Amino acid sequence: ILRMDIKHVSKRGERFYWSRFVPRSLQEAYGKKLVRIAMQSSALADLKREAAELDMRFEAELAYLRGDT
Repeated sequence: ILRMDIKHVSKRGERFYWSRFVPRSLQEAYGKKLVRIAMQSSALADLKREAAELDMRFEAELAYLRGDT
């Protein structure tokens, strides 16, 4: 059994999904409580890279909503 531990990535059926909860204080501005995106690949290296990119993009969006520069 292959076990993958990639932060914020889960498998549903045959697809992998990246998901993150939006902090409660930003949910109204963001418009969602949860962000879930279908991953483009199923290869481990690609999933790690894509998850890291999505994490960075999400954190930048949260920083923008907080007013951080």
